Amino acid sequence: MIDFAVFKKGEKIAIEVDGERWHSSKKAKKRDRFKDYMLRREKWKVIRIKEREINSGQWVGKLIKALKQ
Repeated sequence: MIDFAVFKKGEKIAIEVDGERWHSSKKAKKRDRFKDYMLRREKWKVIRIKEREINSGQWVGKLIKALKQ
């Protein structure tokens, strides 16, 4: 499952929001890498936004930059 999906001019963008609690363990990181691999294999662009980026407001610029590409 993808947290957010954006469809832009034939492009598929998966936006994943990673909270520290659920995405910091070794097992979780491995699972996230596999998920990214599978999405990219299906031609999805994957954007991962970490909890600290949300708390600091950095996610806005990261998302805008990714959507402009």
